Amino acid sequence: MPDLAQRYIRLAHAMGAHAPGHIEGDFGPSSWAVKEALLTKVLQREIDELAEAVTDERHESRRLLTERVTPSEPRSRAQGRSA
Repeated sequence: MPDLAQRYIRLAHAMGAHAPGHIEGDFGPSSWAVKEALLTKVLQREIDELAEAVTDERHESRRLLTERVTPSEPRSRAQGRSA
């Protein structure tokens, strides 16, 4: 299977896209996704844009999580105040 089709299938499944009549236990490549992936040459650009958006969103989520988890002052100072 071409790399483009594999990327499309992984992205489609990761985003929760399912074929009509999808069965929850079917996690393998679906023929509908392969066929759709091979239909257009514009798909490569769309996949790249989608992958970039997903990556940007993950980086932003990690940044926000890190800001929330990272203490505003070093631990040693915080412990020194409680002593």
